[in-house]
Amino acid sequence: MYDMNLFTPQDMAKCSLVLRQLGRNTASMEATSQKIVKYIYQHFCNSQTGENTCVLVRLFKTHPYGELEDSSQQSARRLMNGNSPAADMKCWTLLAAAGAEPQWNSRHTAAENTAIPLVSTELVAQIPAISGMIRQFGLDIPTVLGIEPERFVQLEPAVLNIFHVPEAKDNALIPEQNS
Repeated sequence: MYDMNLFTPQDMAKCSLVLRQLGRNTASMEATSQKIVKYIYQHFCNSQTGENTCVLVRLFKTHPYGELEDSSQQSARRLMNGNSPAADMKCWTLLAAAGAEPQWNSRHTAAENTAIPLVSTELVAQIPAISGMIRQFGLDIPTVLGIEPERFVQLEPAVLNIFHVPEAKDNALIPEQNS
């Protein structure tokens, strides 16, 4: 068990060792990703109460639009108002999810948007969780979209991080909520 508020370098070393081993003897990146999010969901708890501190854990991967499955391509096109994207356009693609609600435990049912097209600053800015994550990592949208690639050279290793929303209920960063 790990407490996100008390996560030590020793905890990080132990956790990263386990996470690296989860991919052994796994048939696909998606299967490995599902093991990772499930592990994080189940093992990050409040040290005093034992309750899960993560209500929802998602894992995204950057992937070319043309290589996405049909349902993810439809998700990307929906966000682009039906426009046809280029096959090489990058999308943040949901690979795995784990959470408190049954539908949150499959990438196919965990989110309305399973592929986020990284096509424009304006489009990415309209998605609160994604734009919030980018800001929390200390980045800006143009850098992530590759408009300012020289900025990546200046990044500290700490930027490779976890996006954590401490209080998700009624938080604008998490728009897919039922009140």
